[in-house]
Amino acid sequence: MADHLVQQRTPRDWTDERFFAFVLREAVPDELLARLDVLREDYMYLRNSPEATDALLQSRKQPMVELLNSIIDDALAAIGEMQRLSRLPDTIQYGLGGHEFLQITCRRRDGEQHADRLATVLDDDRP
Repeated sequence: MADHLVQQRTPRDWTDERFFAFVLREAVPDELLARLDVLREDYMYLRNSPEATDALLQSRKQPMVELLNSIIDDALAAIGEMQRLSRLPDTIQYGLGGHEFLQITCRRRDGEQHADRLATVLDDDRP
């Protein structure tokens, strides 16, 4: 019964992207997002420059990947905290007591695979 009640309370119109955007707005300081924006603008300008070499582009991309890793770690920690804080008091009846009403599953990619994916996202031309 508890699982059925929890499923009914899930916002059905929240896609993964919409939920993650909410977490980013709430968990990541504006200064980090602003710093990332500046780094990306600088990188995109350099990428379109005739002086750009692969080594130079990589050296400019690396700080963005590290910053994104930090932002992702902060967001995942906030998601875990939200789930932990959603634990209902043990005194609630109907088998709901002690259960977390938010059940969120996040998988972080491993090291190099994660960095490669972030680098690909950074090369995306969309604003």
